[in-house]
Amino acid sequence: MGGGAGYGNIVDAGSALIAITPAGELVVFEPNDTGLKVLANYKVAAGQTHAYPVLSGKRIVIKDKDDLTLWTVE
Repeated sequence: MGGGAGYGNIVDAGSALIAITPAGELVVFEPNDTGLKVLANYKVAAGQTHAYPVLSGKRIVIKDKDDLTLWTVE
């Protein structure tokens, strides 16, 4: 899922799990009986991320080292 210190943050988004890696990748997973299925993968930050993504409705707030960005899910 990306390089870095070997950690990530995972947030429960109802029917999916959203993970962010230290390298700024946002990965959307669907849990099932046999494991996790990757639904989407996005590069959302140019720098390292150290905070959980914040979900609010169809919006995702991402904090990296220098910036705070708002993403909208369609």
